[in-house]
Amino acid sequence: MNPNRAEALFAAALARPTEKRSDFLDGACLGDDALRQQVEALLAAHDATLNPLATQAEAARPTIKLEFTEGLRDEAVGRTLGRYKLLEMIGEGG
Repeated sequence: MNPNRAEALFAAALARPTEKRSDFLDGACLGDDALRQQVEALLAAHDATLNPLATQAEAARPTIKLEFTEGLRDEAVGRTLGRYKLLEMIGEGG
């Protein structure tokens, strides 16, 4: 497999709209699965760097969410969430 060919196909695929890349690679790789996998890996890595905060935002999502309805706020006091215990409500509103 020629690394220059993979780089050239990567650049050519990158110039096309995302939805047309697969069809382009079908014709350009001509059944060379290793070449296609390498180009697809390059495209995936490129797309992942376009929005690096997206993966961080996914990891930063809260794992515990409490939904309070009116009148039930005091019932949450004393609940245990993981290794934490809600001792008191310290404020509300915004």
